Amino acid sequence: GKNLIFLQLEGMDTWMLTKKTTPNLYNLRKHSIDFSNHYSIYTGGGSTFNSEFAVNTGFTTPISYIENVYSFSKNTFPYTMARLFKEQNYSVNAFHMNKGEFYSRDINYKSWGYDNYYGLQDIQKYNDERYVLDRELILNKTFYNKIFKQQGNFVNYIITYSPHTPFTTEKEVGKILAEEKYGKGNVPKLSEEDCAKMAASETDNMVGLLIQALKDNGLYDNTVIVAYADHYLYTLDDKSILDKYKETSNNLINHTPFFIWSSDLGQLTSISKVNMQMDILPTVLNLFGIDYNSNNYIGHDILSNDFKGYAFFSDYSWYDGKVYVENQQITNGKKMSTNKLDSMNNLISNVIKKNDLTLKYDYFKSK
Repeated sequence: GKNLIFLQLEGMDTWMLTKKTTPNLYNLRKHSIDFSNHYSIYTGGGSTFNSEFAVNTGFTTPISYIENVYSFSKNTFPYTMARLFKEQNYSVNAFHMNKGEFYSRDINYKSWGYDNYYGLQDIQKYNDERYVLDRELILNKTFYNKIFKQQGNFVNYIITYSPHTPFTTEKEVGKILAEEKYGKGNVPKLSEEDCAKMAASETDNMVGLLIQALKDNGLYDNTVIVAYADHYLYTLDDKSILDKYKETSNNLINHTPFFIWSSDLGQLTSISKVNMQMDILPTVLNLFGIDYNSNNYIGHDILSNDFKGYAFFSDYSWYDGKVYVENQQITNGKKMSTNKLDSMNNLISNVIKKNDLTLKYDYFKSK
């Protein structure tokens, strides 16, 4: 019976979510179910939209053939997040700064069963580039009313933008934020890492505004926030920055934050099982008591007792929390019996086949 906000965080890598850089997100995470071994897998062009697709449908960009995931708008998706929540009398809307035509979001969100996709640039003409600031998602009066002034239960899917390339003070987000902080003509030379953290702080500023708006509208104790990054910060030009904070020699670089917050959760509950974007939808459906058929997704409920945690990647490598397997051989981790290794390799291969064939042949159209 609670309201639900999906908070998809652009480029919010693990090393950016700290008490100093992002205090609002840090505090939410400290009072949440934290899925500490989450991977935002990157399986094709448009990694931001890939996460949107995965969380909304339970599938991911095809791996065995090349097809941009936003091109599946004509496919049939009867078991999306939006449709299952609308069956429970929720309104379901999406909010982002970009126009609906980008990644064909206006078409795709309609095909997933959303009531509306709202883009800041579609509903208001900006005389400058302030639409790139995440605070506008809350400060814009039209967005504010549509997010917080709805009748009945709602699901809001909010997509942030500010920690987006380029990470410089010369233009876009970095220029606006640096001039706000230091004044025009007084901006010092900042590193790419400093610019990225400054952009992440802007997203965190928006989160603070979001929390305050929930309180102001009597929604704070009746709203769940599902927060996760769309991808690690691969858009940095200086890749040595990532070497300071992450495993960068293999696909474990895709490790990103994912947590679920509610005001009544109290202290942190950490879940260490490996998971990925496609597992978010079944997990949320379980938490909200919504019946679903697990065969309709390739992801699984992370909180289930029989959940077998793993993440797979576009080169068919995989990780289960104990071993990292590449080219069907263990390259990192503990020893594993040949039978178990073969079984897992076959499982990963079959999951990818299920994913790709379901999308390629529009499986649900015939159901």
